Amino acid sequence: MTQSKAKLEDLLHEKKKRAFERSQQHSKNKVSGKQNVPHVQNKRGRPLSK
Repeated sequence: MTQSKAKLEDLLHEKKKRAFERSQQHSKNKVSGKQNVPHVQNKRGRPLSK
């Protein structure tokens, strides 16, 4: 029981780490500019002004 629980927690931690890294990468892309993404849309689906 405890072993499987530990495994589960490890899995959860991995997921969180990956999500965090992805968000970090996303913010990095935002800072570098929009030149690498031809058609960027905001959360509402409207194209962002260039």
